[in-house]
This record gives sequence, structure tokens and C-alpha cells, in this order.
Amino acid sequence: MAKHRSGRQRPGRDPVGPSNGVRRRSDSVVRAAYRTFAVCLDIAAIYASYNLATRFLPGIDASDLTAHASWYWDCVALAVAWLAGLSLLDLYSPRHWRRFAYAWPRAVFATGAATVGGVGLLELVTNLPDHVLYAGLIASQIFAVLASVHRALLYRVVPRRAIERRLLLIGDAPGTMELREALRCPEDPLMRYIGLVALTDAPVDAERLGPVFRPDDLKSIIERYAVTDVVFAHGQAVPERVARALANARRGVRTPRFEDAYGDATGRAAIFCVGRDEWLSNVRWVESNLYATKVKRVLDVLVSLVLLPPAVVLILLCAIATKLDSPGPVFYTQRRVGHGQRLFTLVKLRTMVASQDRARPGAEDDEIEEDAPPLPDDPRITRVGRVLRAISLDELPQLLLVLRGEMSLVGPRPEQPHLVARYESEIPLYSQRHLVRPGLTGWAQVRQSYSESVTDVVSKVQYDLYYISNLSMRLDVLVLMKTIGLVILNPKRRVLKRRRPSGPPDQGAVAP
Repeated sequence: MAKHRSGRQRPGRDPVGPSNGVRRRSDSVVRAAYRTFAVCLDIAAIYASYNLATRFLPGIDASDLTAHASWYWDCVALAVAWLAGLSLLDLYSPRHWRRFAYAWPRAVFATGAATVGGVGLLELVTNLPDHVLYAGLIASQIFAVLASVHRALLYRVVPRRAIERRLLLIGDAPGTMELREALRCPEDPLMRYIGLVALTDAPVDAERLGPVFRPDDLKSIIERYAVTDVVFAHGQAVPERVARALANARRGVRTPRFEDAYGDATGRAAIFCVGRDEWLSNVRWVESNLYATKVKRVLDVLVSLVLLPPAVVLILLCAIATKLDSPGPVFYTQRRVGHGQRLFTLVKLRTMVASQDRARPGAEDDEIEEDAPPLPDDPRITRVGRVLRAISLDELPQLLLVLRGEMSLVGPRPEQPHLVARYESEIPLYSQRHLVRPGLTGWAQVRQSYSESVTDVVSKVQYDLYYISNLSMRLDVLVLMKTIGLVILNPKRRVLKRRRPSGPPDQGAVAP
């Protein structure tokens, strides 16, 4: 690319190939066509799934199923529930089609949950025979496999240029470098960094932020590189020439906020580059959001009521094993800070050897060792406790706290009062984590290990604020899926996490 005396580059040839007007205009058409094609393949897969399911039912002929009065309507109802489940988990977005192993767990979760919910509603309306119910359950899992297979195949043939997001940054305010680094390995593999348009003559680190372009070339850059997202990162009013260039640019160019682009690339909130007042208005929307204030609580109660009966049996068995394994109390309690900074008592099954200090009244307010992730050879962990921690059975008693409204299934991790006081004095916006109920699991828990320093806590706060500002049923379902994957598919990961030091946090870390 030819360079100007100022060091900025003229727009050159797109490294992935030239873009012409026809192709740019067809990108949105191609995306819509592939999504429509995916829906059509899903409908065909549903038909094939029911046909295969009837063959797997022993002693049941296909005619027995079709003879049922509401068979076809039951199939249609479940099919609609499956398609809605796939849409809820964003499986009609090509970025989730990358490979079978990525799409399949989402499809299984979506179809399984939709089947349970759909069958429950159908039972209230009609009396489903057992063979009709079994056919729906088997067909749902066959459909999950078929839907994942054809998505993985579609991803291999869809033109990448038609589905990727091409980001152009304007300005180099604080935080621009963090976004550029995040785009080197983004959360969304279809996000691609185009370059930076510098608005001033100040020196720019072209090696890390390049290529760097001139503002006068903005329109031609958007056209040549088929830019889909223009992200402002200058922290001031949009210059007139930039606004004019965007107004005259091709249709379909989005202008997401900097913090939204950063969140899409990292899954964290960009609290380091926005003002306190701006973030307060960004996260406090949950106080008036219908899902956050009403629907989420109803779902917490319903799910906890369903899970409590088998959980009580498991708790009794684990309690007996804990008592036989080592002397001491069965349960461990500790004061934590919850919704609205109200204190509540967290209850867990004991997984460590009980000491005399822990046995004294009020000791749980000062002890943090029980909650810290120990090393694999930590002598404090009991034999039963090691198993309970590995598969999170020690947290089953917290379902009662969910039912009582002190916790939620998904939310920020509750912390102890003295840690909250410490972090609130060192980390901006830390207290905003208490706008929602703490959770059994959460976005920060599935994305990051336990905190060991202020730097780690800052990262956790970024995850928590991203969760709060993007709170939705889709994100809650995604967190639950990741939690199930961590507990069932990789339980050792929870045991091998390093123990949080009991001393003060890293004083050398700089909080934003």
C-alpha cells in the first residue's frame, strides 16, 4: 500500500480479494438465503427424525402412532418448539455452525428442553399415549444430530465474506488497543479487523493498530473492504466529515458502540474506557426489564421445584457419606453479600476436615479456606469432599436459597462482606454486581477461574457487568449449558484450579 507523508495508508487491495458492488449488495441476500436454507433443512430433518424414531420403538408399528387422533398436531407442536429452541440458542447464525462438536451440544440442549416443555404443555391439553411420548423424545435427539450435521456442512460451503463482520475503528481513544488485541482472537471467529482511521495527527502505533488510514479516505475504505461495522473509539462528538462520509457510504454499514464491539469480541464489559455515569445507565436497565425482574424469578422457582426432589435424595446420601468419612458438621455456612447488598447465609456440604476454629460460633464469617479452590493434594479436603467438589454436589443445598429468592440459578458469584468492602474501594462499579441476585453459576464462573488478585477480580467484574448489561434468557441458557459441560465433561478442571491466597490481593495490579 502506498503511504502518505503523514504515515497513513491509502486504501489498497483487500487481502482476501477485491469487492465489487454486486457482491457487496448480495452479501445480505446470501446470509438470508443460507438461514432460509437452514430452516428448510431443519424441517426435512424433523420429518426424517420422526420416521427413524418410529423404527426404534420396539413392538410399536408406525400405524399405531398415526392412528392416534392428535398425532400430527403433536408432531407439529414439538417441531415448532424445537425450531424455537434452536433460534433461542442462536443456531440460525452461521457463526455457530463452525463444526459439529460446537453445534451439537446446543442442539441437544435446545431440543431436549423444548421437548420436556412441549410434552408438559401437551399433557395438559391432551392425554398423550406412552408410545407417542417416547417417539417425540427419540425424534428430538435424532433431530439434534441431523441439525448439527447439516450446519457443519453448510459452514464449509457458505462464502466467508457473506457472513463475517469486518470492523473499522475510528479514533484511538483509551481502550482502542484493548479492542484491537481482542480482535486478534475474537470470541466470534467471523469478526475481522480492517484497520484504524486516525482523526488527529498524533503518533499512532501502526504496528499494533495498523493499517492506519486517513479520514478523507473513509468512504472509499468502506466500499473497497466491504466494511460491515464502523466502531467509534475517539470519545467525542463525531466529526462532520466523518458523519458525511458515513451518510454517503453503502447501505448496511452498522455503527455499534465501542463497548458493544468489545463485548462481542471478548465477552466482557469495557469498563476501562467509559464513564461511571454511562455504565450506571447501561447496567441499571435490569431494574425495569421484564425478564430480569419477573420472568427470571418465575423460572428460578419452577426449575428449583423440579430439581429439589432428586436433589434432596442426593443431599441425604452425600450427608451420610460426609459424616462417615470425617467427624464434624455435615453442612458449612458462610455469610455472603447478595441482591441489593443484603447479607444472607450460604449453605454448602462440608468438603474439608472440620477444625475447632470452624466449630466455634460465628467462625464462618471469617473463614475463607473452605470456599477457596484447593490444590489437588491439599490435606484439608476429605475423600468424599474431593468427589463432591469435582461434580459440584456440595452446592446442591443452595437450591433452597434459589427457592427462597436469596439466589438465582445464574448470576454473579456471591462474595464475603470483607472482600466486597475491599474490592469496592479498589475497583470502579464493583457494587453494580449486586443489581441482580447471585447465582449458583454465572458468566464469570464459566469463563474464568477463581480470582487470585485484583487484576483477576477486575476481569471477573467485566464478565459480570457484561452479563448484567446483556441479561436475557438466551445468555442464561448458554451459561447453564457451559456449566453442565464443565461439570459433566471436564470435572477435573474444578479440582485443579489454584487456591486463592488468603493474604491481601496483589497491590501491584492497577484497577481501572
